[in-house]
Amino acid sequence: MTLLSSAPAGIVTSVTDRATWVIMRFPGVGLDAAELAISRGVVGIAIDTLSIDRGVATDFPVHNTTLPAGLWQVEGLIGLDRLPPTGALLVVGVPSVVEASGFPARVFCIVF
Repeated sequence: MTLLSSAPAGIVTSVTDRATWVIMRFPGVGLDAAELAISRGVVGIAIDTLSIDRGVATDFPVHNTTLPAGLWQVEGLIGLDRLPPTGALLVVGVPSVVEASGFPARVFCIVF
């Protein structure tokens, strides 16, 4: 999908069907939470939505804050509600691809 510069904020259209408009509405991580994670030495953010930024975001503040700080991001996870608040280890397997903007990952969790 491509974000068209002429489209309103939060509107995405398919490259193959420019007449079809989809409003991207889903929650994301707040910028204050991202800054707190950085200050506490968190190494990554995992979320069950399509992006760590809100669906309507066009400036991607959380991406632009966490990526330069070195945090990795895993999006589109499922089953997070079954994990305990503490006592779990997230394992993310992804090959090292030079200059890639993203890559499918194999993710599982070990619960202690």
